[in-house]
Amino acid sequence: MSDEKNKKNKIKLRNELLEFENEYYDNIKKKIVRTRRTKIIATVSQDRYTTYDQIKALYKSGVNSFLINMSYCHKQFITQISLWRNQLEEEFNTFIPITCVLKSNLARIGFLQQAQIFLKKDQEYRLILKKDILGDQYICSIDQLNIKRNLVINSKIIIDYGLVSLTVIKLEKSSDTLNYLKENFPNEIQYLNGKFKKKQKIYTTQNKNGEKKPQIYDVIVCKVDGDCFLKSYKPIFIQKNTNPNEEEDNNTEEENDLIQQKDKEDIKIALQNDIDCICIANVENSDDLKYARELLNDKNIKLIAKIQNQAAVKNFDEIIKEADALIIARGYLTVQIPVEKLHYIQKEMFQKCIQQRKIVMVSCNILECMVSSLLPMTCEVGEIFNLVSECVDNIILSSETAFGNFPVQAIETLSRICIETEANQILKNKEEKKIKEIQTFLSTLKQLIQLYIQLLKHLIIYKPVQQQYLARLEILHLNYQNQGLLVLLLLLLHVKNWQDILIIYPLLVLECLIHQVEVRNQQEK
Repeated sequence: MSDEKNKKNKIKLRNELLEFENEYYDNIKKKIVRTRRTKIIATVSQDRYTTYDQIKALYKSGVNSFLINMSYCHKQFITQISLWRNQLEEEFNTFIPITCVLKSNLARIGFLQQAQIFLKKDQEYRLILKKDILGDQYICSIDQLNIKRNLVINSKIIIDYGLVSLTVIKLEKSSDTLNYLKENFPNEIQYLNGKFKKKQKIYTTQNKNGEKKPQIYDVIVCKVDGDCFLKSYKPIFIQKNTNPNEEEDNNTEEENDLIQQKDKEDIKIALQNDIDCICIANVENSDDLKYARELLNDKNIKLIAKIQNQAAVKNFDEIIKEADALIIARGYLTVQIPVEKLHYIQKEMFQKCIQQRKIVMVSCNILECMVSSLLPMTCEVGEIFNLVSECVDNIILSSETAFGNFPVQAIETLSRICIETEANQILKNKEEKKIKEIQTFLSTLKQLIQLYIQLLKHLIIYKPVQQQYLARLEILHLNYQNQGLLVLLLLLLHVKNWQDILIIYPLLVLECLIHQVEVRNQQEK
């Protein structure tokens, strides 16, 4: 017995669990969920995906569509992904849409040499402006120069939707930063011109005399507020220490238009490569979408609005009318809206999209743990369950597939969660439908029996013999208030003709069943 208990309680490895789970989900697909309703969109990046086989592996693991974020991708990558998409469609005889997300006026950190880098509390960390280097535990790059317009000493720099918090200590030049790094980290640091992408190397600029001199960049020196993990290409927000009467600037938006010159060039490349959808990031109102639609030149391309600021939430009703689809970027919203209110607001936006038959997608922090781990957190699984239950059309994996260590496993995990949730919903709906049909049948049958009883009352006088059989009724635990049971039972006790018994007995059985159902329902209530 102890050996059997040990076998039952034996802890299984992930691979052992998946051997059974794969067969289980195959059966579900055949019998219940033949086609997954909730679609999966995988974000791809040029740093991670360099071959067709890598893209093919994503598709085979369950991806329905690809997303390119132009905040960290070149225009050439759009062309490459489009070619690979065409190859996939030809090989698997399917349709795979591609969405291009414009950079807009948001700032992000650059690419890091690891999926995530640990920063220790109170350590110094440097952010270099407009120079593309490979980030590490001492320094990384920021893709916008204008960020320093919003900076003062003691400003808070919020990265990765609040998971990383830095306090600005000072501003310095890259020459001073280089000397500091050489002195303090001679064996570890990459320096400024060490490891970064060849296509974006910038060593020097040329002066009037044709001589070369080092390029000088601005560097922000910060102190880390608490232990945290830094990840590639995460968005940046600035929080100033302001007086109550002063307005607070919670983002790093430039003072120019939402759609910049780079975005216009990306739109042209997207149109040339038959990209299916263009997503406008950081939308605030319907005018932003109207201007973007003019740039599309009436092409048959879908326009997606990315809801990621408080203004977009306020103007959601006008945005939803102009957009073909919407992305709810919850991570950005947590910086401007209290998390306690966010999920209710999110649910309201879902309902409005469903009412107006607009496609709704969700991004940010879907399976964030699987960027560096093979297993998701249970709270992430619960949130995905809620999203599928809310009938969200698409779920977008961002850093999980763009830079994570386990992109295929993340997609497979998300697919299994969606299938499990949808299968349970289908079974529950079938069960509720069956119960409703049974209740309707019993209700109709009960009405027929009551009509039949009214007719029988005129054929027999049961009051004189009612007291005589009360004891028998108590044994049967019958409810005296149920006249139908009482009449049928007394009729059964007094009839002598077997043909009458054949008529009355089935009615008695059915009436008893109905009575039991009513008693059980009352007990449950």
